[in-house]
Order: sequence, then structure tokens, then C-alpha cells
Amino acid sequence: MWRLFKYAFWLALTALLLGPFVLAAMMFEAAPRITGDAKIAVEDVERLKTLLKQNDPRDLREGETRRIELSQRDINLGVEYVLSRLPLVQGAVARTEVAAGHATVEASLPTPGNPFGQYCNLSMRLRPAARGVAVDALRVGRVPVPGWLLGRALELADGRARDIAGYREASDVAQAISEVDFRPGAVAFVMQWHGDLARRVERQGRELVLPAEERARLQVHYEELARILSNRLKDGDSLVYLLRPMFSYAADRSEDGNDPAKENKAAMVALALYAAAAPEDLGRLFGDEEARGLTPLKAVEVTLDGRADLARHFLVSGALSAAANDVIADVIGVFKEVQDSRGGSGFSFADLAADRAGVRFGQLAVRSPDALQQRVAAAAEEREFMPSVGDLPEGMQEPEFIRRFSNRDSSAYAEVVAEIESRLDRCVLFR
Repeated sequence: MWRLFKYAFWLALTALLLGPFVLAAMMFEAAPRITGDAKIAVEDVERLKTLLKQNDPRDLREGETRRIELSQRDINLGVEYVLSRLPLVQGAVARTEVAAGHATVEASLPTPGNPFGQYCNLSMRLRPAARGVAVDALRVGRVPVPGWLLGRALELADGRARDIAGYREASDVAQAISEVDFRPGAVAFVMQWHGDLARRVERQGRELVLPAEERARLQVHYEELARILSNRLKDGDSLVYLLRPMFSYAADRSEDGNDPAKENKAAMVALALYAAAAPEDLGRLFGDEEARGLTPLKAVEVTLDGRADLARHFLVSGALSAAANDVIADVIGVFKEVQDSRGGSGFSFADLAADRAGVRFGQLAVRSPDALQQRVAAAAEEREFMPSVGDLPEGMQEPEFIRRFSNRDSSAYAEVVAEIESRLDRCVLFR
């Protein structure tokens, strides 16, 4: 009997000592179960624009409700963007699959330097609740979390997370959601907005897109832009005469110890605001009080290839490339041309060339920041970063575009795009 008791004691002690290590080994894994594969397309931009226009909380009356439907793709694109903006989860990816009555969220979080595994893979099942959704089941790696433990963990997490920026707003948004309906590939829900919540969500969204440090840097470059426009430029001047002083200023700030990539990014965003922003956009980006303190920009139209519209395309695409990513910049450029072919100025490959030149410029601004500053400061003419585009097809309404190019996947379309890329390759700045 004593031997049996002794054996049981040592077995229990061994389990107690090794249990946490065994559990950790089961919770972490060597490889991610999912990878980021939600790539934005032109159709996504069109749908997002419609969703925002129909459901902008600033346009709703106090207490007004709206029924909103999101596709599985909408959710995955949104989650991918948010994760890319959160420094605490850099490299994390997530994917949602929506089925009848529930949704499954899978996520892979990098855990570098962890001896038990380089990734923590999570799987979570959601179901409709009276308000928002509830977590029905959770698995961490190969370990299922018991229901009683899950409930207690969520309570503790809710209490601890109250001090995290944006958590309270996210929680209140969840509470504003009701009548959640999960169907294969989509989720529909009713949301009731209140003015205070809408303002708080807008403020947190501003912090997510442009944190306070970046806003302060952008404001400095915006004021320098206002000074340059007032003192140096007149209508019809080439964009090169605006880029040179802006990036010389960025280089000066970089020499003072600031990050050159961040300085270039701020310069690009300031230039995009000059090119395309309306007064109300400044309030949304900076906040109303800060926006009122900005120096008004003098209305000066600079040009590329003699055209102000090409300069605008270049600057907006360059800022999107520097501040977001190249894919988003390219897609939004094509989206604009598709919209123009449906009753606007028509589809223009010249505009696309300016977009692509801007994207390449934005790439260099953050990937080779010092080199770009030096090259732009020494640029003698715009041909160093923008080729001639006068012979490219443009002004095509949709029927003509379809007749000549069929669609954007056709070989005829690809041939023109390849010609644009070839011309850009020959530009001094992009060699």
C-alpha cells in the first residue's frame, strides 16, 4: 500500500511540475494555420464607398437604426487592415468564415523567441447574442478552453481592457448592435447610433489611421506646404517645383535626427491633402479644433505633362502608397478610372500612368527615404519621374472601353499597362 501511495504521490508531483510545460507546448505551434490572403479589388472599393455613404453615423438622427449587411470578404478585409495598424499584434492575421447561425474566427499570432513554438493559433466560434455576439467556443493551439473558464476569462479580460485605447468604444459599438443574423458568407445586423458614440468612434478611428505623433508631424509639413504655395508657385508651374522644396525640407528635418521615412510620408500626405482634400476632410483627419488652426492653402494648380489632373493623380497615389500600401493605391487608381468610364470624364490610361508614377514615388519615399530626398532635391525636370503620356488612350466611356479592351484581364489591356511600366522604368528616379 505504501509503495502504491508513494508512486501516486510522485506521479502527481511530476504532473504538477510538467503540466504547465506540456500545456504550453500544446498551445504554441511551429507554423501559422492561416496566412493573410485578403487582397483588395476594385469591386471592394466600390462596395465600401456605398456602405460608408449609406451608414455614415454623422448623417443619422439621434437613436436612428440601420440594418447593415457585410459579406465575409468585407469582414476579412476590414480585420486585415485594422491588424496592420495595431503595433501590439504586428504580423498577426485573422480569417472569418460565416455559416448559418454562427461564425468562426481563426487567427495566427507570431510569438518570436518562444521555445514552445513561433505561433499561437486561435480558433473562436461566435453566435448571436441579445446585444452583439457571444463567444461560444475557443481553442488555443490544440487546447480547447472549457466553457466555465472561457466565461471567467472573458470577464477578467473585459475588466482589464477598459483602459486600453479604443476598447470602450468597441465595446459600446457591440452593445449598439442587435438582431445579428449569420448566414453562409454574410452577416446582417441592426445598429442604433447615438451622437456621443459616433463622435467617440470617429476620434478613435482618427487615432487608428493617424496617431497623434503622426498628426503632429503632418501638421508641420502642411504648414511648410502652405508657405511654399504662398511664396514660390503660380498656376501652371510643374509639380517638380513643388516636390523639390517639400523634400528638401524633409531632408533638413531628417538631418536633425528625425526618421526620413516618416518625414517623407508626412510630406506625401500633406501634398495629397493639397491635391484632393475638401475643408471638411481636414476636420475629420486632424479634429475640428486642430483643423481650424491650420494655415489655409493658397489655390495654386501645379501640373504634370501640362495637366493639373495628372499632378493630382500622382500626389494622391503617392500618399496612398507611402501611408497605406502599393496595392491599395493601385486599386483605388483603377477604381477611379472605372467610375469615370460610367458617365465621368472616361477611362484614361494617362491617369493610370500618373497613378503608377505616384505609387513608385511613394514606394521610394518610405523604402529608400534618404536616396529619394537627395534625388528629388536635385531633380531638374518632371521627366525624371513622370514619362510623356499624350499618346495613351483616354476619355473612353464604358462601351468604348469594352469594345477596345474587353475587360481589365485582357491581353490588350495588359499590353498598354506594360507600356506604361516600361516608360516608368526609363525614368531617372525609378532606375
